[in-house]
Amino acid sequence: MAELPEILWQPQDPEQTPMSAYRRHVNSKFGLSLHNTQELQTWSVQQDQDFWVDLYGYLELVPSLPKGITKAYDGSLPMSAVPKWFEGLELNYAENVLTNADFVPNQLALIGIREGMSVEGDERATWAELRERVRMVSNALRNRGVKQGDVVAALVSTSVESIVLFLSTACVGAAFSSISPDLGAEVRVGKPSHVCQLTRV
Repeated sequence: MAELPEILWQPQDPEQTPMSAYRRHVNSKFGLSLHNTQELQTWSVQQDQDFWVDLYGYLELVPSLPKGITKAYDGSLPMSAVPKWFEGLELNYAENVLTNADFVPNQLALIGIREGMSVEGDERATWAELRERVRMVSNALRNRGVKQGDVVAALVSTSVESIVLFLSTACVGAAFSSISPDLGAEVRVGKPSHVCQLTRV
């Protein structure tokens, strides 16, 4: 019999996690009795259209889904055809991250620990600090002429700065690429975000 792997982490109260809250929401909305995350995952695969449409609204993504949408994609197409997701709808990743309904300015948003850095020397940024840094960098990108459809490439370590650059690039509707080889060759561009067009620096 195979030895079970060591448990590295588990929540103190699994019923108070966001995943459990969503499972209870699904049970209430769809009249189900899913008991755990595994059953929720199975439902999300078997009823994928219901799952994606519901999750979009549950997360309160911007913009809201137009009324009457019941499908996330054309289910008659194979995944190899890369069916369009919520065709006709444009959203900006950075806008949704930086204007979250639960946004608390002084709450910790990021913790960065670089290779060779001690835990005591980690980098920290609150949501207010992150938003301000993204505002400044996105304005700098615009001032340098970066626009929707452009590609911003960087040789950058995994750090708070790389996240700021990624979100800033998304703000202007450009695509971000770094040295990391697992990102792949395909580039997808996004819609510019008005929320990031705060006071120019």
